Amino acid sequence: MGKIFIIVIGLFFTDVFAQVNPEKRIISRKNGLIKGIILDRETDYPLEYASVSLFRTEDSTLVTGILTDKNGEFILKNLRPEVYFLKIDFIGYRMKEIYHIVLKPSDNIIDVGRIYLEPVSFILETQEVKAEPAPITYRVDRKVIEVSKQATALSGTAVDVLKNVPSVSVDIEGNVKLRGSEDFNVYIDGRPTVLEPSDALKQIPASAIDKIEIITNPSAKYDPEGVAGIINIILKKSKLQGINGILNLNAGVDEKYGGNILLTWKKRKINTFFGLNYDKRTFPGNMNSDRILSDVKIKSDGTFKRGFNPAGIRAGIDFKLNEKNTLGISGSYGFWKMEGQGDLNYTEFSDSTGEINYKTHDTFKRSGPYYEVIFNDLHNFKKKEHKLYTEFMYTYRKGDEETVTHKEDEAGSILSGQKSAEKGPSRKIIAKIDYSLPLNKNLKFETGYQGLWGKSRDITDLYEYNTENGNYELKPEFHHDVEYIKNIQSIYTIFSGEKNSFGYQLGLRAEYTHRKIEYADTNLKFLLERWDYFPTAHFSYRIKKTNQLMASYTKRISRPRGWMFEPFITWMDAYNARKGNPDLKPEYIDNFETGFQTSLFKGFLSLDVYYRITHNEIERVNTLYQDSAFLHTFENVGKSFALGSEISYNKNIFPFWNINPMIDFYNYKLKGKLFDEKFSKESFNWNLRFNTSFILTRTMRVQLIARYHSPSVSAQGDHAEFYTIDFAVQKTFFERKLVLNLQVRDIFQTSKREFKTEGYGYTYNQVFKRKSPVLVLTLTYNFNNYKSEKKIKREEMEMEGEFEF
Repeated sequence: MGKIFIIVIGLFFTDVFAQVNPEKRIISRKNGLIKGIILDRETDYPLEYASVSLFRTEDSTLVTGILTDKNGEFILKNLRPEVYFLKIDFIGYRMKEIYHIVLKPSDNIIDVGRIYLEPVSFILETQEVKAEPAPITYRVDRKVIEVSKQATALSGTAVDVLKNVPSVSVDIEGNVKLRGSEDFNVYIDGRPTVLEPSDALKQIPASAIDKIEIITNPSAKYDPEGVAGIINIILKKSKLQGINGILNLNAGVDEKYGGNILLTWKKRKINTFFGLNYDKRTFPGNMNSDRILSDVKIKSDGTFKRGFNPAGIRAGIDFKLNEKNTLGISGSYGFWKMEGQGDLNYTEFSDSTGEINYKTHDTFKRSGPYYEVIFNDLHNFKKKEHKLYTEFMYTYRKGDEETVTHKEDEAGSILSGQKSAEKGPSRKIIAKIDYSLPLNKNLKFETGYQGLWGKSRDITDLYEYNTENGNYELKPEFHHDVEYIKNIQSIYTIFSGEKNSFGYQLGLRAEYTHRKIEYADTNLKFLLERWDYFPTAHFSYRIKKTNQLMASYTKRISRPRGWMFEPFITWMDAYNARKGNPDLKPEYIDNFETGFQTSLFKGFLSLDVYYRITHNEIERVNTLYQDSAFLHTFENVGKSFALGSEISYNKNIFPFWNINPMIDFYNYKLKGKLFDEKFSKESFNWNLRFNTSFILTRTMRVQLIARYHSPSVSAQGDHAEFYTIDFAVQKTFFERKLVLNLQVRDIFQTSKREFKTEGYGYTYNQVFKRKSPVLVLTLTYNFNNYKSEKKIKREEMEMEGEFEF
């Protein structure tokens, strides 16, 4: 490890010396150079990781090669004066060759300009069919998912898209984990969401999403909050001139329907957008449980129904004040609602009472409005990539929650009842400044500041059902009023550069945290003030023409939520209560990651290996409380270790048939102390996904996705395995303006969530199974009458014959 460190530092200073040594620069100019940019002909988007190979015309021998960067650009250096030709290749596109490129001693820098690749075409059933690029692409620091390619998820939410993504796992209840952890950040268009991460993902329609970025090792530029990293949702926008838009409508079995529309208007220096969305998603199913106490056995089985019902509006406008300044104003307003109900039949048996039968009826509702307002300004200086970005964001969210539980006898008479309620608003202000300065061609400096000021309030109450008068009566001893104040100030610095095939990025972020929790009803106060430092390092190395090796390290933090500190009892329902832990410490995470990408058998192979150490691991701990109820609290139980790998392969077997198998596996170990006793638990976890798609005709394709999730462990329990298969068929009409998409999820009704937990004096097993298969039909209509600016300019250039390929 020490030798590697010395080599890295040596390369860094060698690069800096080369950049400040005028004599060395003069020598490098004697070598020839060929550069250009690779683009998609239809969309004008840059193609990252396209393979560019340079051959000597005289004998067709390979001279050198390189992969394009995130902007689609490539530079071939250190070339002798000769005559060359280029070959450009990328999965899903037709290979292109550029001939007669002449390097002369007097003219040794050649810019071939823009090179456009076309999607592969072939003839099937007398119709022209085009192969599609991979639905998932890999960049140096992230994975990018093209949502339009996920036909099996198009009518669902962001959660449904993430079911098919490397690094992410989703259980039957829609709980998302990023590399085995539920602690991650969700961004929308690069900004923190107003809602809680899990709530946001469940309420963003998949049809409104353009791309999803998975960033498992973010640089110092990003907030270090979250164990596993960032999921960034990029919403659809239009680059077309004039008025255009997209309309989505969907309907399915069991109360599933909704729609959204996005309208944009762009003309010269003004770009505006306006969007509306409404969705209703209901998921019925069955559940059963076994609870074994020291002298009591309790069995339950019955039905449940859960639903999500978000609605919202968003709008924004960008003003290009001049060539250097662009001002943006945007905002959104919405109302979110989550609700559910359950009807369970119970059988309780003990030696003292014998067998007792009863049933329960539970209802749950959580809803409230939210809104956000964003102002931003981008200033571009004369030098390319020299820019200053400022942003101000204000968010508001109010969430009222109510849970009601009735215990009834077999005749339906209420034996007891309980209602718990929680309400309170939260506000947040975020101000940030990002500055980027290229020091020279190969070295860039970035710095920035972010300030976060947050304030929220939680008011909780508990009511008990009076069987004599039929009313719910407040229990004052369970009334609590808590205020949370959070102030986090951050600064960061990043240096990045490259030396031939070697690239690096070194960063450091410093954060000051001020947190105060006040309890109005008890006069309790908890205050925290501290500094934290988060170093990051990213390295990349291109091997030959099609291989790239990457390595990175980041330090991250996971701060407990405010309610996790509450030192009092809060009833969630009749059988579950929670109590916070004021002594809870934040988790600190050391995350090491390396990746390798290469072409293999005319396909694209990606391999990632990661090692994560979590200090002060926070676990939810369950204990038996009273009347067969559980008390949930939180403890720093010790340290966890996760060593894992992710492998993905994408290949067009034929132009009309694409396969994309993905497997991720990791060994998880947790050791520490719980209830003053040392413990150690370990499991080997693996998930397998196989995604295949067929283009049947120019206007029809089908997709099939199979998933398997292995068993896993936590400090007190075990999760069982499950698998599922989804299918979709898509048909386009009117030159792809109208798209019909039929999805069938969980075809063989195999998806479920099964959990087992053990503690002092009890064991508990629970199984959830949603009703399946799920059928949903989606209609998408695109309308516009204009070409993009880039396409118009490109056509003009081609007509003028500026550069002919």
